[in-house]
Amino acid sequence: MYLTNNLHLTINPKNNFALPVRCGIKFLGSWLYPNGRRLQGRNRRRVIDRLNLSNQSSYRGLIEKNENAKYLRLFDWQTLIKLAENGWD
Repeated sequence: MYLTNNLHLTINPKNNFALPVRCGIKFLGSWLYPNGRRLQGRNRRRVIDRLNLSNQSSYRGLIEKNENAKYLRLFDWQTLIKLAENGWD
């Protein structure tokens, strides 16, 4: 086997499994699917909790790249709610 003999690597049996592509895989805080990607729920909640005026554009870009239009609209509403609560002008 090339991995064992030439590269001196072993495959972890715990992580050596095959899944249907439609199930998606977790990678760096996102779920990757054949036709798109989504943030993990934990990371989506963390974005809303940490949202403030100075990081709003950065988090909006993250949501825009990783979520569908529904969650982008939800993020915009959450931003407006936080803006009203904190008295941002």
